Amino acid sequence: MVLGMNNEEIYKLLDFAPLMQLAAGFYIVFIAIEYKHSFAALLSRHFMNFKQQLIDRYRSFEVEEFELDIFAKREHYQTGEGKKALEQTKAKREKLAALIADKKVVLFAYIDKVCRCDVFRYLSIYMFIYCLVILFVSGLMSVHFMAIVDYVAYYTLLSYIIMVTSVILGWFVHCIDKRTILWLFITLFISFFSLIVPFECIAYIHLGWDNEIKLFVKNGSVIASAFLPYVTFLLFIILFAKSSFAIKRKCKHEEVEVINMYKDLKSEIEAMNGQVKQEEREKALVEG
Repeated sequence: MVLGMNNEEIYKLLDFAPLMQLAAGFYIVFIAIEYKHSFAALLSRHFMNFKQQLIDRYRSFEVEEFELDIFAKREHYQTGEGKKALEQTKAKREKLAALIADKKVVLFAYIDKVCRCDVFRYLSIYMFIYCLVILFVSGLMSVHFMAIVDYVAYYTLLSYIIMVTSVILGWFVHCIDKRTILWLFITLFISFFSLIVPFECIAYIHLGWDNEIKLFVKNGSVIASAFLPYVTFLLFIILFAKSSFAIKRKCKHEEVEVINMYKDLKSEIEAMNGQVKQEEREKALVEG
């Protein structure tokens, strides 16, 4: 067994500095966009185009008033049972139009809610600061090499925990909304608390490990610290895709009632058209 580890065998944070700089640049752009508009909402509007698809979809279920007005000119629908049937069909058309309008309001609100992504507004700020911290401490590795590696391992692990906890609370439990700023300061305080945790505690945990295991853990910590910002972004993409599927399922579920009412109304209109054609045939026979 090797009595000590060679520092040259451990990856240097500075080797991953370009990745951290790129991530920091991305997150500052993300923050700037989120300040004006929701990034997920922009993707939804310009890439997925959910609302326009919804408008086009429901337009296909609309029955125009003139489609029924033509029956009012027919003798059969001017008096008696025919007139009553026409009025009932017109009432159904108005009910369908009102239902479509209500469904649009409900689904637009659902799309806006799902695409808010408050949790990633918070995480983008946290990840930007995380990148700056890692870039800062990477410059200190030449002075306090092992201490910095231990700190990075601790800070990265804590940041992964914060990321996962934030996603669970913000995305699935919906606890992060208007309290985002307060939550941000709390988690920043917790994460920066690691600065005063004695590095000896971490070293004590490693005491009984083989040097090969220590080397693997330390190199893994450095790599994990470099890729955490990208894992967070990948998680955003995955959850955005999940939201897209959720929106599509919601739209399909909500349109069932509209489709049933539309089919019922179209059946009545077709029956009325059949009645008109029957009238025309009878009139033609009489005139013939």
